[in-house]
Amino acid sequence: MSDIKLVWRGDAVMSICASQLKSNLLKAAMDLQSESVKQAPKDTGDLRGNCAIDASNLEKFEVVVGYSLPYALRQHEELNYKHTNGKAKFLEDPFNLKKSIYMKFIGSNWK
Repeated sequence: MSDIKLVWRGDAVMSICASQLKSNLLKAAMDLQSESVKQAPKDTGDLRGNCAIDASNLEKFEVVVGYSLPYALRQHEELNYKHTNGKAKFLEDPFNLKKSIYMKFIGSNWK
């Protein structure tokens, strides 16, 4: 008979993995926020200051980066506006540029 004892620690491992995933989601969201703010049109600076991260559903592994000002959507979508500082698609473009990096990062232990 063997003296080897097997102890299941699956719950602890899952908890550690979930915690790391949440941390990585937040870091990716903060990076997207930073990149988006750099590209957002700037007149008074209100739009750039409005970019926020909503992590209220982090327990469900959901994080939202966005703008809530009434004119933010129009500024984002209107390609014919002539911005002297910033551009349209200021949230979509940085996300599309870095989405493969974010996907790899979220699933890794990137520090």
